[in-house]
Amino acid sequence: MRRTPGKVVIDGITTIADRQVFALRLLQARDESLVGTPFFANHSDTARWLDDLTPAFAPRFPYEQP
Repeated sequence: MRRTPGKVVIDGITTIADRQVFALRLLQARDESLVGTPFFANHSDTARWLDDLTPAFAPRFPYEQP
C-alpha cells in the first residue's frame, strides 16, 4: 500500500498475546530510518486501507508524530 508515510507491506495476519493482528512493515518511508520497521495493527474484517487500521500494542504507528 502506498500512503503518505511511504510504502507499507502487509506481511500477514498473526496472533500475538491471544490477539489477531496484521503484521506490517515500511518498505519505503519518507523518514529513511523507519525503512524495514515492523509494526502491528489490530485485525479488522472491514478495513480497506491503512487509514482504517488502529495500532496494536502501541499508542500510535511508528511513522506518526508523538
